Amino acid sequence: DLELLYSEPQSRLVVTVSPHHTAAFETLFTGQPMGRLGSVTQSPALTLRRGSVVLCDEPAEALAQAFKATLAW
Repeated sequence: DLELLYSEPQSRLVVTVSPHHTAAFETLFTGQPMGRLGSVTQSPALTLRRGSVVLCDEPAEALAQAFKATLAW
C-alpha cells in the first residue's frame, strides 16, 4: 500500500474528468494502462480506501496547508 500511495513514476498522471466526459476520456487512452482511482464528492476530506480498508481520511484543507508549508521557506 505504501508503494501505491507514494511512488512517483514519471509517466503517471492524475486527472479529474467530469462524469459525462468519462467515456470519451477513456477512449483517448485505449491500449494504455489506466484505472479509475476514485470520485469527487461533496465531502471536504480526502479519503483513500483499498477495498474496505481506509488508508487515509484527512481534511482536505489540512492537507493543503501541510503541502503549502513545505513551500514557505
